[in-house]
Amino acid sequence: MAAGLLLAGTQMADALTVTQAPGSGLIAFEAEKTSDIVAGTPETWGKEADAAASGGAALVAEGTNDTGTSPHSFAHYHLRFATAGTYYIYYRWRSDPARTGGDVNTANSSWLAKTFGSLSAPGADSQVDYNRTDSNNSTAPANNDYAWRRDLDTFTYTVSENDLTNAAPLVLTLGTREAGMAFDRFILSTDSTLTSAQLDAQANSDTDIVEQGSGQNYVAFEAEGKVTLIAGTPETWAKETDAAASGGAALVAEGTNDTGTSPHSFAQYQLRFSAAGTYYIYYRWRSDPARTGGDVNTANSSWLAKTF
Repeated sequence: MAAGLLLAGTQMADALTVTQAPGSGLIAFEAEKTSDIVAGTPETWGKEADAAASGGAALVAEGTNDTGTSPHSFAHYHLRFATAGTYYIYYRWRSDPARTGGDVNTANSSWLAKTFGSLSAPGADSQVDYNRTDSNNSTAPANNDYAWRRDLDTFTYTVSENDLTNAAPLVLTLGTREAGMAFDRFILSTDSTLTSAQLDAQANSDTDIVEQGSGQNYVAFEAEGKVTLIAGTPETWAKETDAAASGGAALVAEGTNDTGTSPHSFAQYQLRFSAAGTYYIYYRWRSDPARTGGDVNTANSSWLAKTF
């Protein structure tokens, strides 16, 4: 059977979606692992290396302050939930010591959208759509070190049962307010009583991007795992359980053949590489015995894109 298999690289853009584990009451992610950033001025979100941050980097509001006309820049996080409920937001953050030396009340606030949605309109008129982070009530030097903070009880996000079945993920929007505020991690949880130790112990949720490990010369993934499928006819890609497959499932070209007009369906994988180089592709596969009984030359080919 012939269908299209496309490996789509994402080295220049993030565009990732964070996925909550089934049965979990929280979703956790690194602040610098944004889905996208809308740049602005005089403040703008940037990603900076930071040895004190959990992932070795942080999301930082760069530039200079103009709180009156903020927000000016926006960070978006695409979140796919598995559990409905009311979620409290926790963030691990700090203010920039280089900025607070002259003003202990600066670099300590941002705008968090009141509801899920991809917001990007700058200016004071947009402030009605946001809550100022409660971190604004802290001062330096105490807030120069990373620490967890849960925002106010009245500041929550609602995930409905309908949200769980929607094709599009929910979007969390973070707007700039004061330059010098750095975010390390976010956790949204249905539990409002988590301690700093409990938050530190939470592993980051999975994402829909396959990431190459540091120092590795390969990237490996299940064919039926982090994949986006575009259906087609007469062949179409589908996920099927398969006890003989490494993950108990496989990606299978279903339907009937029309190789002359193929490809008809597409499987797309987003890959983030950490090592440059020339890569060879290996795949573990098999043909369907139910189809090859009548034709030993069928069910043995697909299309692989020539480039990312």
